[in-house]
Amino acid sequence: MRLELTFWQRLRIGSALRRDWYLALAKLSKEGIPIYESLKLMHQEFHRLQHPLLPLTALVLLGLRGQAMGPTTGPQGGAKARRRSLGSELKGRVPHSESMLIEAGDSSGRLYSGLERAAALLDSRLSLMASLSQALLRPLGYLATLMALLIFLSVRMLPEFESTRPRALWPQGALRLAFVCDHVGLMVGAVLIVLLGVSLGLSWFLPNATPSFRQSLDRWVFPFQLYASYQGASLLGSLSAFIQAGSGFTQAVQAIRSSSTPFMVQQCNALLLSLKMGKTPAQALCEQVILHPQHHWLILVYGLSRDTPRAYESIAKDIFASVDRWIKTVLGHALGHVMMALVGGVVFWVYWAMFEIVESVPMGL
Repeated sequence: MRLELTFWQRLRIGSALRRDWYLALAKLSKEGIPIYESLKLMHQEFHRLQHPLLPLTALVLLGLRGQAMGPTTGPQGGAKARRRSLGSELKGRVPHSESMLIEAGDSSGRLYSGLERAAALLDSRLSLMASLSQALLRPLGYLATLMALLIFLSVRMLPEFESTRPRALWPQGALRLAFVCDHVGLMVGAVLIVLLGVSLGLSWFLPNATPSFRQSLDRWVFPFQLYASYQGASLLGSLSAFIQAGSGFTQAVQAIRSSSTPFMVQQCNALLLSLKMGKTPAQALCEQVILHPQHHWLILVYGLSRDTPRAYESIAKDIFASVDRWIKTVLGHALGHVMMALVGGVVFWVYWAMFEIVESVPMGL
């Protein structure tokens, strides 16, 4: 039985840690140091520091020594050899897009190249996450301002007005505002719970669910568009790595499918079906929803060149850049303007309710 990381251990191994690990292993591999010796040295240091990468390094070392999994049984009942490599031992323990790139590099005899590609993929992912965080900063700032305003009204302003006129005698608009202010904590808590539930649901649905309407979601609906574009870029990067390692296009797709999520398995199956129907690799790629139509002409043109793998790698970088621009434009600017308009509307509502309360006070009081 193959040993695996616990949920907590996986959670501690972030993208930045894996990127630095891959780059360190790539440097040592490029200098001719065997990967087993490099990992053994790292394991000793990680053990001393109680580093988050310690469990992963220990499992990979066990696997490379043949202790993480016993020998499989062949057709005659005897032991069948199992090729052990860094990429094969990382499968299921790191995201499949990374382990595939490392495996492709190892197959080509240039492990360092696969490790550098995996580190570059993580750089792109970290850049997208940084753009996403920066884009959401302004909308979240407006939301926090709005919450602070409503809490201030509930704690300081509304009690002052209530001291001059009982709340039961307030106009309906002012009563609605008072209700929102008094329950803002519960409302925000409910919204956060809903957002957490949606996030957890999407984290499972995006890589695993393949309903019949999934293609429409991937083409038109956020965040499915974003995820599909990212997976399309990862697919092109993986194809580039396997083809450079000497695999044919069909073999590369089959290798990617063998260790992919259900969503990517579906994309690979669609690719293989198009190839069986007589499509060229470029035409088959252009039929996939995860590759935006604006990149199809590049795929078709570069498909005629002799250096198709490098062309795929270049297109993948363009897709990552376009996703980054989309995040900054839609989430950073559009959502920021919407939140600013919402804050302005609430401020207008507050002033309107205050005037209603003041006007409802009988003259002479």
